[in-house]
Amino acid sequence: MKGEKNNVTLLCTLNVSNDNVQNFHLFRSLGRTGNYKFGPGSKWLAKAKRLESILDLRDASVAIDASSKGATSHTATQPSKSKRRNSLPTSREL
Repeated sequence: MKGEKNNVTLLCTLNVSNDNVQNFHLFRSLGRTGNYKFGPGSKWLAKAKRLESILDLRDASVAIDASSKGATSHTATQPSKSKRRNSLPTSREL
């Protein structure tokens, strides 16, 4: 939709039966509107932050917001030790 191309976007891919979410991908912005075609090995999809769980959405969103404001990786957005398995993206990763 025009005017929304710079919004943060959560893309959820579905399984073959289209009855269950398979993966979650968070984009800083899509950068353009229109149709996208992609598959598991897509370079476009690789630009997104892949979330291990929908529960990681908040932390990843906070990291995107912090990096867009010029915050360093040593801000309060660092995950707790128990969540370091899925490290937050840096501004270069998104």
